Amino acid sequence: MLCVFSAQFSGPPAQALSTLYHLILSTAAFPELHLHPAMTRKRGDRTKSAVVSAKDARQKAWKNILQAISHNTNLLAAIRRSLFPARPDFLVEGLWNMASKHMTCSQLREHVPKNVGKAIEAFVKARDIYTRRRKELVYQCHLNLAGDTDAHREKRSAFLATCKQVTVEEHATPYPPSQHWVAEDKEVYNAWKTWCDSHTLKDKREGHFPVHRLNGDALVYMAEADESVLFYDASRKLKIVNAIAEDISQGRFYKKSVRLDNPGFIAHSGYTSGHQVFLKLLEHRESSLAAFFWNFARGSLPNEVTGAYTSYLEENALPRMAPGPVDFEPHGEYTLRVPSGNKLVPDDIHFDAIPCAPPSAMCTHNYARCIHKGVCPQGWMFSWTLARPDGPSRDGNFLIPGYRIKIASSANSCVGWLPNKWHGMTLRRLGSDDLNDVTLEVGLSFQLSPTLATRWKMFCDTCFDPDVLADCLEKLRGEPLEELDEEGEEWEKDEGEPWE
Repeated sequence: MLCVFSAQFSGPPAQALSTLYHLILSTAAFPELHLHPAMTRKRGDRTKSAVVSAKDARQKAWKNILQAISHNTNLLAAIRRSLFPARPDFLVEGLWNMASKHMTCSQLREHVPKNVGKAIEAFVKARDIYTRRRKELVYQCHLNLAGDTDAHREKRSAFLATCKQVTVEEHATPYPPSQHWVAEDKEVYNAWKTWCDSHTLKDKREGHFPVHRLNGDALVYMAEADESVLFYDASRKLKIVNAIAEDISQGRFYKKSVRLDNPGFIAHSGYTSGHQVFLKLLEHRESSLAAFFWNFARGSLPNEVTGAYTSYLEENALPRMAPGPVDFEPHGEYTLRVPSGNKLVPDDIHFDAIPCAPPSAMCTHNYARCIHKGVCPQGWMFSWTLARPDGPSRDGNFLIPGYRIKIASSANSCVGWLPNKWHGMTLRRLGSDDLNDVTLEVGLSFQLSPTLATRWKMFCDTCFDPDVLADCLEKLRGEPLEELDEEGEEWEKDEGEPWE
């Protein structure tokens, strides 16, 4: 089970190593070292002897660094633990190369103190474990199938072919009825009837909606919590009306609820087009979680679902959810925390040059809503149930009345639907006064406001120079420059003899 949050790999140990390097670099004993890394390059004055002198000086410096490290337990620990930086400095790159050379070349191993060599070996093993865990995550969550090539599409289609496929017809009379709250049994009905009829409204434009008690016999299909199903509309040439894909993922974060008249909480993350134009809540932790699920979706859901989002984003040159203050580009980096159980192996798994998530996400906690329709400019919506501690139950389940479908909600599941059709969620067994005290369900979905494109254009015209804006919009409309490699590899594996 994944536990997601943001962190960088660099830290105090890496800084200590860097400080050691620069101290040696600045000593009077090695004046030649000032040639590197800021080496002077005067034309016509770079003789062969100068090159040799610089090389000898660097070798001499590394020898002193290794000797200093061999007598410092903190620095030995730093080698074992901290060589996973997002942006390596010169010293870290040097130690990284040293690890590769001295683990594979017996002639060079004698120049490395034995305890430093063992620390390097521990690092190499830790790095290989990290690489293997990262690769497993890539395959487990189909991140290697998230590209836009024909090969990626074929592999996604092969995965979806393993899901159950059900043909359904749209009914003239939706069930459950529209603009009703839905209770799945008498206990839930009694718990919510008074609240639904008379609770104080924050937004009085819609009014109160009555509660309807669900009749399971009137439903055409009930998707169970342990099955993956693709529903097709028989009258529309097998156009998908709903998609469910089971996989492993978990996470949660909360903010102020934006729909105060509905049970539970639902909060924005990313860009909004409310009264505070483009209020940005783009902490790296949240953009990482959203980016992971977006790429999870790209590798797991039908092309027509994720393609609807991508086409709308590129057509309107909308920004993506990213942690930087002006980082609107469609590609970026994100970090997942997956506890390794090994103090030498980072818990944080890092991905670079990956498609960022759509600009706006909604985070839910114990949320429910009556049967309703919505306006969705990209046509499709999909959401994940990230956590459901008590497992599937007879409450908090998803309904599509037009097709008379009920989908049992479960952890690690995804549901996709067309928001312009009637849909909603059944009420929960706990009443409104008790929902804040427990966690029954946590979810995340990507929702784009119909006014977001217009507000984004106004924002760009006001805040950007025309030339800068043109470059920015060109990137946002462009195709991805790089996809995650099929094997999920990050480093070549080092082979070497163990240190005795």
